[in-house]
Parts: sequence; C-alpha cells; structure tokens
Amino acid sequence: MVENFRFPGIPLGWYTVATSKEVRAGQILTVKYFGEELVLYRTESGEARLTGAYCPHLGAHLGSG
Repeated sequence: MVENFRFPGIPLGWYTVATSKEVRAGQILTVKYFGEELVLYRTESGEARLTGAYCPHLGAHLGSG
C-alpha cells in the first residue's frame, strides 16, 4: 500500500463534470473544476463539448451572453 501518494498537479484521465441531461441544446453551462472555469455546450449536431471559459483573443467569458 502506498502511504504518501500525491496527486499530479494536472489531473489525468476522465472526470464527470456534468450529466448529458444538464448540457442542453442552445444553452451554455459554466462549471469550475481543478481551479479553472470551463463551459459546456452542444454543437448543432448535438455533440457535447467542453472548453475554457475565456476567449483567448479578448478574454471575454464565453458563458456570459
């Protein structure tokens, strides 16, 4: 048994941040995980997507209108 296991600074693997039902078409869901704000949305074809909450160009929050 490992007694002093430390989690890495950057999480590895898959993590549930929302259920499929929570990510509705036409809406943006803002969540905060691992000290980062993220936004979830659905594409026109219905696929769920996750990205950083802030626009890299102007820094606008993508979940705010």
